[in-house]
Amino acid sequence: MKFTIVVPTRNRTEQLACTLTGLAELNHENYEIMVSDNSSPEAAAQNKEVVDHLLSQTPHRYVMPPSQLDMVDHWNFAVEHASGDYIGIVTDRLTLQSDTLKAVEHVIDQEAVECVSYRNTTVVPKESHWTFKDPLKESIYSVEKSQKILELFSRSKLTKICPRFLNSFCSRTVVNEIKAAYGTVFGGIAPDYGFCFRYLSLLDRFGNLSAPYLIDHSPSVSNGMAIAGNRSNAASRDFLQRVKQNQRDMLEIGPLENEFMLLPNVIMREYEQCRQLVKGKIPFPPVSAQNFIAACVPHLRKTVRFHDNTSTDSLHAVEKYAKENNLPAPRLSSGSVLFRAMLRNAVKFTLANAANLGRRPSPVPSIGAEDLNRLLMDHVIEFNRLNFAKPHKQQQVQDT
Repeated sequence: MKFTIVVPTRNRTEQLACTLTGLAELNHENYEIMVSDNSSPEAAAQNKEVVDHLLSQTPHRYVMPPSQLDMVDHWNFAVEHASGDYIGIVTDRLTLQSDTLKAVEHVIDQEAVECVSYRNTTVVPKESHWTFKDPLKESIYSVEKSQKILELFSRSKLTKICPRFLNSFCSRTVVNEIKAAYGTVFGGIAPDYGFCFRYLSLLDRFGNLSAPYLIDHSPSVSNGMAIAGNRSNAASRDFLQRVKQNQRDMLEIGPLENEFMLLPNVIMREYEQCRQLVKGKIPFPPVSAQNFIAACVPHLRKTVRFHDNTSTDSLHAVEKYAKENNLPAPRLSSGSVLFRAMLRNAVKFTLANAANLGRRPSPVPSIGAEDLNRLLMDHVIEFNRLNFAKPHKQQQVQDT
């Protein structure tokens, strides 16, 4: 088998149906879909019916761990059961554009790389229909140097051009190399970025496709978005509870201890864990404290509007980190600036709610499988119109 698409799922039957609707239409003759179900018994029974129905004409397997696992352990379990020469993960809130595997295969054949990553877009409601947040782009690819990407991250330049496994297909050979070097394929709390830094530390190059082959069809159920936006949902509460029970030691790894709302800290925590695991055997560039604080400031400006204990703890953690590194605290931490930021956000919130007076409130919608299928078909037509030939090569990512 050339490709195995691993689909880890947990208690999201409706979203899983959307994912499999897209994956069943992939334009390739040599792939399988492997659903790894980490759900409760009730949801697992429903999921199995969805898998059997939607993948009846597609090579697939359905596996379950012996007991319910936290996310990182589940991903390790799932990938262990993959049989393809190249393996990718597509979770139950994501799917793929139909020509993804052909584009990935083309880059592998042309450049002899062990991993190919690609960009993503999000399904969003627009008036009475659904569309994609990011415009379609011409499909071009580059071959990136791993050390260059590590250096960007060390300066807290959080580039999207990196192999996070959620947005990649990686050879089984390299997956085994990572496991041999680190003990597991995935680690930390954010397994996608944990994999990214493990790969970059061991392999010197990877391919990257510029087009949005990965489609986030249900962003409203994202753990990360719920936590960063301080809008908890069942999945994010479950995720945080398991992290605090089983991975408390990981939260103590820097840069900011016990902080989980700021995206730069979430990502650089995985960077720091990998650096500690290899103990100097692999040249991880040191993290620039000044750049890290600067990267946190835009995220702090978003969190201060909540004015609760969690967001206040994030602010105090950045202030402490600045002091420990003999750097000035970010301007946001001064009383007047913090007050003005909170006031601006309060005004925005009030105006947004005033505009909706008299309207029936509704939760953030998620697209259904039928609507997603129609959107994907339109996406394929437009994507192919922009891309008459196979992906062609571009220069490497620039240091911005």
